[in-house]
Amino acid sequence: MLTATGDERSPLWDVPSGDFRDGEISVATRLKVFSANMGFFETVVAAPSQKAALAAWGTRQNLFGEGMAKLAEDPKIVAQALAAPGKVLRRAVGSKGAFAVEAAAPRAPRAKRKTNRPSPDRSKLTKAERARDTATARFERARADLEQRRDELQSRIDGLARTHEDEIARLEETLRRVRANFRAAGGVA
Repeated sequence: MLTATGDERSPLWDVPSGDFRDGEISVATRLKVFSANMGFFETVVAAPSQKAALAAWGTRQNLFGEGMAKLAEDPKIVAQALAAPGKVLRRAVGSKGAFAVEAAAPRAPRAKRKTNRPSPDRSKLTKAERARDTATARFERARADLEQRRDELQSRIDGLARTHEDEIARLEETLRRVRANFRAAGGVA
């Protein structure tokens, strides 16, 4: 059924109104059950108001306004909280167990065991690695051979260039002498 404020209520959530002080609730108090996640725990508390629920949780931060706390809807959870009004009941986040005042710490999930699968056949990989290594070695040998031949050709070119320079120098000297003799004989050159 809906109330004037638009809240949906169930007969499980409502009990006659009364006082709520320091975690003690009189029998005549109308209670609602609120839930919130606090760290590793889901918590519920049966309290007459959101303010009283926040006080039971020990916070002044408006968890309801931030969407971190809400009115509990599960009838099983509501029944557990109403059995201990004003007390914060806890259970590990994600568990389906009952709520309790002192809840055990949540357990880490167990690691899955490795299955003993046969190791993959490495022969094709080894063959491909060998082929690559052989091709690389063949390339390195061919390059070294060509570099050696290039060095030999370069030294021959350098020797040929020196011989040519020497020959041109001798021929220039001869040409200079012949030209000088030709001019001395009265020729025009």
